[in-house]
Amino acid sequence: MPRRFRRVVFVVIDALRFDFAATGSSAQQSSFYSDRLPILNETLISEPEHALLLKFVADPPTMTMQRLKGLTTGSLPTFLDIKDNMAASSQIVEDNLLRQLRAQQRGVVFMGDDTWDSLYAREFTRKFAFDSFNVKDLHSVDRGVTKHLFPELQKPDWDLLIAHFLGVDHVGHTHGPSSVFMAEKLDEMNGVLKKLLQTLKEMPDGDDVLLAVLGDHGMSADGNHGGASDEETGAALFLYSKAALVATGREDDSEDAKEMKKYAERILDSSREVPQVDLVPTLALLSGLPIPFGNLGSVIPSLFFVPPTSTERGGSSALSAFQSLNRALRLNLDQVRRYLFRYSSASKLPERAYDQLERIFVDIKRIEDQLEQVQEGDTFSKADLPLLLRLHEDLAKQQHHYLREALSLGRSIWTQFDLCSMGWGMVLLAWSFFIGATSTRLVSASGEGNSWSPPLSVVVLVGGLLFFCPAGINLPLLPAAPLSRGLVAASCAGLIDMTWYLLARRQIRATRSIRSPATSGRTLFSSVSAAGVVAALIVILHALALLSNSYIVAEGNVMQFLSATTGFFLLTCAQRLTDHRSAATGAALAFIFATRLSSALEPPNIIKATATLGRTFAPLTAIAVLAVGSSVQTVKYTGHKLSLMSRLILVSSTASYLVCAIFWAASPIQVSFWRMWLPRIVYLIFLGTLVCLLVRVLRQPKYQSGNELSRHEHLLLLWQLVPAFMLVLGPTSPLSVLCLVAQCLSFSFIVTCCRSASPTTFGDITPWVLLWASCSYQAFFTSGHANTFTSLQNAAGFVGFDTFNFYIAGALLGLNTFGCFALAVLALPWLNWRQHQPQSSGVNTLLAFPAYFSLNALVSTLFVALQRRHLMVWAIFAPKFIFDGVVLLVTESLLLLLLAPFSNQESIKSHRLE
Repeated sequence: MPRRFRRVVFVVIDALRFDFAATGSSAQQSSFYSDRLPILNETLISEPEHALLLKFVADPPTMTMQRLKGLTTGSLPTFLDIKDNMAASSQIVEDNLLRQLRAQQRGVVFMGDDTWDSLYAREFTRKFAFDSFNVKDLHSVDRGVTKHLFPELQKPDWDLLIAHFLGVDHVGHTHGPSSVFMAEKLDEMNGVLKKLLQTLKEMPDGDDVLLAVLGDHGMSADGNHGGASDEETGAALFLYSKAALVATGREDDSEDAKEMKKYAERILDSSREVPQVDLVPTLALLSGLPIPFGNLGSVIPSLFFVPPTSTERGGSSALSAFQSLNRALRLNLDQVRRYLFRYSSASKLPERAYDQLERIFVDIKRIEDQLEQVQEGDTFSKADLPLLLRLHEDLAKQQHHYLREALSLGRSIWTQFDLCSMGWGMVLLAWSFFIGATSTRLVSASGEGNSWSPPLSVVVLVGGLLFFCPAGINLPLLPAAPLSRGLVAASCAGLIDMTWYLLARRQIRATRSIRSPATSGRTLFSSVSAAGVVAALIVILHALALLSNSYIVAEGNVMQFLSATTGFFLLTCAQRLTDHRSAATGAALAFIFATRLSSALEPPNIIKATATLGRTFAPLTAIAVLAVGSSVQTVKYTGHKLSLMSRLILVSSTASYLVCAIFWAASPIQVSFWRMWLPRIVYLIFLGTLVCLLVRVLRQPKYQSGNELSRHEHLLLLWQLVPAFMLVLGPTSPLSVLCLVAQCLSFSFIVTCCRSASPTTFGDITPWVLLWASCSYQAFFTSGHANTFTSLQNAAGFVGFDTFNFYIAGALLGLNTFGCFALAVLALPWLNWRQHQPQSSGVNTLLAFPAYFSLNALVSTLFVALQRRHLMVWAIFAPKFIFDGVVLLVTESLLLLLLAPFSNQESIKSHRLE
């Protein structure tokens, strides 16, 4: 098909929501973003044949990298493509528009968001890439693009010029759409577009240039994107050319003009809203390029319903326009059929959907045969014109219908599920959970530590053998992928050994119970305590809530209810005490108040919040006082003196809180030194403390006493982590963190009182650890997070840094998102602070805590597997599955930091018993 345009100017305004560009398109008008791009509406009114504005609908997930991939390949994104959004390099290997241009020795020039550079680094003739991850930087990328855009327009060696502006997206993330910053940024974009349109009109070859201004996605009311709401998927697409772009019909009274106008309006009204993948075949055919092989989009009809520039006298403009449209649709249809045929040879298509496509194709062939009969060659009688127009219109509808059905088919089957690997994953997760729960029970009942360690040589040997097994050997019931097969085999080897070990321990325990009259009559129900019943109830209720998408969406409220339930149980326990009843009652009331207050507060937001006395400096002072006071009290309780290292850690901890206060107080000044180095000081103090404590543990003699002091140092590490955690949460976080600290202190005080007063009733640490795990999960939501990717606060990766570093930004974002679980893990020694405790108590604490998160991950995995074709699977279930899996990995990894000291303590006790 002959090309209409030799050159394309491709302008991406990141997060250009449709109502930012279209006048009166939304019922909710805002002075901050409504009618802020008047140049587009003015051009549509003054030059209707030269401009077109459409709603541009993105396929979720609406991350920039996935959208750019769809805008150049015409393919659909997959959920797991999200992992590439933060990757350092994700070169596109699929057929795409840029590769087709380069294959024809045509030039491609790029400027803007460096995501393009990570996708198409080898395709550019020239490139001017700018860092895209610092969402607090509202202007650097846009200024760089503007600086290079207009000089590049005057150069003759480009056929595709890409300019990607980021300011609108960064304003949304930083301040939201309803802010004065958005109004200023849209005004700036309007000025750039006005100058760009004027430049194109003045270019000598302006008739041969097509301008496409588009948003890759929209944004939600709080400025985020990544999900599937209408605000996040609804972007704008504006097309303009100095030459006629769309047919509107001549303004005269001739039959041909009226006929042309009728059909043109009908075609235009049918395509006011188009999927983003439609842009790929449209630009390809308009530019004279082959449509990329994996494209599933359809050409935009209104851009091809255009008659030749010179229609023969007496000819029909509408018929010529239909012939042009149907040629484009046929090329598009043939490309999609080739792709589906190739795809079906590798992976079977659903039979019913494929039969539906074939029935539509049969109808298309039938209409084409009728057209050949009516119109022999290029001649036809005037009496046949109405029939020809009807047949061409039917042909266009059927071809477009075929392409839309193919797109629907692609959306329904695009994600393939490896049921074998999924099944093994669920089996291994369930197996691990039950082993953890059983070992917790055995340790608790026997009163002995758990000294099992995995047979690493066997695990590595079995996993390695199956990993390097030749691909041609098909092992039944095992995943086909070598890595998955090796991991499954290695995991099974370790779990089988652990199961055998537990069975042996159970046999030894049974033998001892027979010999011991004191334990032989003990049954399961005889050891059930009130704490155990409440803990089991809360764990089960939370697990059952994960089976409903409505409860998953409202999980923050669910956890608030469960934490409040825990608080009232603590209040009941406090009333049963004879000693310290008043203090325990006050602690329970403090726990309830902190739980309610943390849920009522507006969650911390690192970008949009500012420091205040009530939410920043007063609670920060309170936390610092609690840190020093509790550290001194715990040392006195254990009977030890503060060592030199402990005193240095305590002083540096106080300094960290002071640095946080200075940083937030100096934030409005925007001095580079304060912004960069004050947070780094806090990070370095925490890392230095961690290194010193790890060195101390490694250098400590195997049988040296140091039980309580080691626990005290873990608590010092907790107080060092708190300021770093608050820094990445934002200036309003101290009050929320103070609530978490108050919950922790009051909870641990009541647990210590109850276990000391009634060892037989409350002595088992397991229920208390499960209750604390549930409370720590509530802190995940009150700290401003949710089980969605839009809740990730990417700006946390730039606290103390102006440039993007993948590892540093990832670590800071991880601390922002999962720091509450790190604090909960480091607070575990508080729950176990008894001078005369069972030997198993320390290890049991470590075993019980991850059991709660393991059950959550197991239930989420089972449910997402069963509901893998559910409408909400990618919007709700899959993100929840990923977050639960990551939380489980984070908690278990953090517990390993405590495992070595506790293991050393068990060795000390065993040595003393000998």
